[in-house]
Amino acid sequence: KEVYDYVRESDATMCHITSEDWKEYYSEHYSEKDLRTVDILSFTFYGMMLFAVLLYYSTPIKYRWVILLGFSVYFVFHANGIKLALYMAFVIVCTYVISLLLDKYREKQRLCKAILVLGIVINGTSLILMKELNFFLNTTRIAASVFGKVLPLSPVSILAPVGISYYTLSLTGCLLDVYW
Repeated sequence: KEVYDYVRESDATMCHITSEDWKEYYSEHYSEKDLRTVDILSFTFYGMMLFAVLLYYSTPIKYRWVILLGFSVYFVFHANGIKLALYMAFVIVCTYVISLLLDKYREKQRLCKAILVLGIVINGTSLILMKELNFFLNTTRIAASVFGKVLPLSPVSILAPVGISYYTLSLTGCLLDVYW
């Protein structure tokens, strides 16, 4: 909706949004660092993938997970920068710690349920904040202005990747698997 309003304001005769409109909108609202992406049609991408596959199959089976983890972190960091890498690290560590607690207190049902709910709330809240943070900031600023208060809340430039919901909900599924 924000992009549509931006385009509608800039050219009232437009009937559809073109890729150039997206580029213009994002170049004005996000820095170049925020727009960094991995081009999957580039030679560099295919070279890194070939290197990853060769390294994976030349590593003993016991340590292959380290290769997968390393290249996953590299691609996430290279494609999305430090913001998404920190988000992923936070959610992974929380899920891991909560999984350990679920396993440790398996015999105490009430405590185990409370830990599970905490894990689901942490994962859900982090996902909602990742995707809807600017909505909450704008709503808070507008609500404060109704009461005569001025809050200096500015939008945060976070580009959430397409699969972030699937990723976060998969981690929630892992918590449920440990619980059951």
